[in-house]
Amino acid sequence: MPALLATISSLAQKKRKVSAYISFNVNATQYDRTITNNATGFGAGLQLYIRTKSRIQPVVDISADVFGGTKELYLDEHNNPIYAKNAVSTVFAGAGYQSSRQWFATLTAGPAFFNSHTYAGIKPLFGYYLLKGRQLALKAAFTNIFQRDATSNQSFGYWNFYVAVKLF
Repeated sequence: MPALLATISSLAQKKRKVSAYISFNVNATQYDRTITNNATGFGAGLQLYIRTKSRIQPVVDISADVFGGTKELYLDEHNNPIYAKNAVSTVFAGAGYQSSRQWFATLTAGPAFFNSHTYAGIKPLFGYYLLKGRQLALKAAFTNIFQRDATSNQSFGYWNFYVAVKLF
């Protein structure tokens, strides 16, 4: 009998240390040097939240977005082309804050990749869990990419509106 009880208690599930969400989003460009070329977009991402005992937790946010627009040819003062952004990928890390059972916020930063270049970016995000078990969330974020290059020092900024589904 004691062996049976030991076996049953050893099969208890341990609480996971990481929560993962897959997200789908639409984007609206707020500012860019070729804004008509990159006016709107959509994308997908993966967010990992490392659970801690406090309200603050580490976050990793990986996303890929596709942008569309008129794709007009823009030229700089030396008649060099200013390329539009067709796809933007980001790998951001930072911290999340769980303000209540349903509301949360994150601040992440890291590299952004587009047009064969790497730039620094930052993304503040606010979210709301729709279900008690946190299986579904709505999120709004603003991504700012510090696009500093020979063409100009104008940043690229866009709103992200997400629906996220918990994987585990």
